[in-house]
Amino acid sequence: MFAKQQDRSTDSLKRLVTASLKSSAKPDTLIISWLDKLAEKYFESIPDSTTYYGNLQVKLSKQINFKKGVADGLAHIADVNTFRGDYEIATRNYTTALNLYEEIGYAHGICIGYRGLGYIQDYLGNYDTALTLYNKALRWCSKTADESDQAECYNLMGITYNNKGEFSKSLDCYFKALFFYTKHNNHLSAANVYSNIGLIMHQLEMYPKAISYFNKALSVWERLHDQQGISTGCQNIGETLIAQQRYSEAIKFLRRASVIFHRLDDTDGKSLVYYDLGLYHYYTKNLDSALYYLNLSLSTSANNKILFNRANANIGFALVYNLEKKYQQAYNHAIQAQNIGAKLNSLSIKTNAALALSKAPAGSKTF
Repeated sequence: MFAKQQDRSTDSLKRLVTASLKSSAKPDTLIISWLDKLAEKYFESIPDSTTYYGNLQVKLSKQINFKKGVADGLAHIADVNTFRGDYEIATRNYTTALNLYEEIGYAHGICIGYRGLGYIQDYLGNYDTALTLYNKALRWCSKTADESDQAECYNLMGITYNNKGEFSKSLDCYFKALFFYTKHNNHLSAANVYSNIGLIMHQLEMYPKAISYFNKALSVWERLHDQQGISTGCQNIGETLIAQQRYSEAIKFLRRASVIFHRLDDTDGKSLVYYDLGLYHYYTKNLDSALYYLNLSLSTSANNKILFNRANANIGFALVYNLEKKYQQAYNHAIQAQNIGAKLNSLSIKTNAALALSKAPAGSKTF
């Protein structure tokens, strides 16, 4: 389905790899480097192919005792594990890769290992642990020749600070990342940062600016056929349009995002778009569908231990039940969101939960 979206260099690599694997020759580092490039190229469009080439890379590298190849393959597989919500397996793969990178003193690889482990901790809501790991990665970045290592660290730190609700620190990290990406014409990574800045603009209720940043990102992702990016961009734009009460426009973006999230089996994306679809159906007077999608959001995030999304779903329930004057149910969900917010030390979740908590008792006259 995505074959037409791969560039010619990918097709050429596939032909070279296929021809080499058919020969009886012993695998060498050149073949393994081709597999590494294929695993990396496919991640944004066909994650299953990344897993396939990553496993093949590990297998062939072990045959010739090529530690870097084993570590690179495990890191690719861990990327997909994280994407799919398999955090325990991802942690094992990143840790093994990190240990191998440290054995051979490969600074770029060590950065990858610490960043990957930090990303998992961010998903699990352990923000301080994530920042500690990102700072370890950042220290190793100075030993690599590629400034994109630093940029990626700053981008990930920006995400974690945003999740904590520390917007000024988040923006500072994002603009540092953007400086490096634009300096080296890394358009795909710059698009990720534009999207992240848009999220902060949305939270600050600066909706036109948010949509402007989201559209900047989406135009790059569409041009580069980045399926993960396109789905994220559509979901973000749809959510912002809902906040502006532009429902007929919003649903087009949300449906497009949902199709791609399901095709890619993106658990984080699915739980987020379910939340947005829940709000859309509520505001368009379809309460049963609203509760159905909010339940999907809650169960998906709970099953994959994505605490931030779980809190978000509870806040969505509290919002709907408050508006429906079912104050006890609103209070119960707001309490759950507040507890998760306290665990995550997320200012944005604690703020939204507190707002819902204040409305529920007021509505039931328990001032």
